[in-house]
Amino acid sequence: MLEEPTPVKERLRKALVFMAEEGARGCMVVHTAGELAGTDEEAVRVVRRDFDLVESVFQALIEEGQQERSLRNVTPYPWAACS
Repeated sequence: MLEEPTPVKERLRKALVFMAEEGARGCMVVHTAGELAGTDEEAVRVVRRDFDLVESVFQALIEEGQQERSLRNVTPYPWAACS
């Protein structure tokens, strides 16, 4: 889905819709984070790894959109503009 030869906006839209639909049924990573965070170091490591992966994929898509000028005035990290 994210590597399809389609415009970045379409890939982002599909990814967000997929995540919203999966989230409605319950995401195992989010449930694990909520139930085991702070009590199971291995679970914390796996959850952090998965969150970092999702973040890096979205960052790469946003940067690709900025380079092809289909996304403008978008900062991958809103707090980056503050520093």
